[in-house]
Amino acid sequence: LNNVPEIARVVHAHSAALLYVDAVQSVPHVVTDIATLGCDFLVCSPYKFFGPHQGVLWGRASVIGQLEAYKVRPASSQPHAVRFETGTQSFEGQAGVLGTIAYLEGLGEGANRRDRLCAAMRAITTYERELGEHLLRGLATIDDLKLWGLPTMDGRVPTFSFTLAGHRPDRIAAHLAARGIFAWSGHFYATEVLARLGLDDKGGLLRVGLCHYSTVDEVDRLIAALGALVPAAGIEPATP
Repeated sequence: LNNVPEIARVVHAHSAALLYVDAVQSVPHVVTDIATLGCDFLVCSPYKFFGPHQGVLWGRASVIGQLEAYKVRPASSQPHAVRFETGTQSFEGQAGVLGTIAYLEGLGEGANRRDRLCAAMRAITTYERELGEHLLRGLATIDDLKLWGLPTMDGRVPTFSFTLAGHRPDRIAAHLAARGIFAWSGHFYATEVLARLGLDDKGGLLRVGLCHYSTVDEVDRLIAALGALVPAAGIEPATP
């Protein structure tokens, strides 16, 4: 997790640059308060916080109003945001996003929607931190497993990427899938980063993520499944 308020302070104090924040990985896990971030734009994807495949762009009104929108002439110019939403919108998708927000709101308590959402996200952060620490302790017990990222839950969300010597990430993912555990493998659109790390020709990384409905039992199953691979390094995992 980056210190966006501090980055925004430095950027705006020393330049006329606009700050665009990609919050796709953090929004499902922490309170995202535009009022405190100081950015000019923020984007996220509702499917990351249990909603449909939609795109969300928040922009500061004073900035959005000054940007040129490439649109067909009949499209409305007011309000400012509409200029960037030409054509018929996915109303069913938007309804799904509203339903998702209502679901998250129902996980918290408070006098209004904002308070309930913030309370829900704080509770989610606390639970996921504890679960993430449990997973990190388990990963540390597996020989030849390399975690690519922070080794603690400080300054991160519960998404973990790692490699296991002797096993390609896609084969590890298949091994886990055969045991009812879903994980991704590959480059995750970070092709240049993986090339610099020397992982692009090795199948990339294996990535697992936790969320508020994940359980300790599921984490233990994951650790056990990964541990079962180690004695047979390089051997095709057997289907149970």
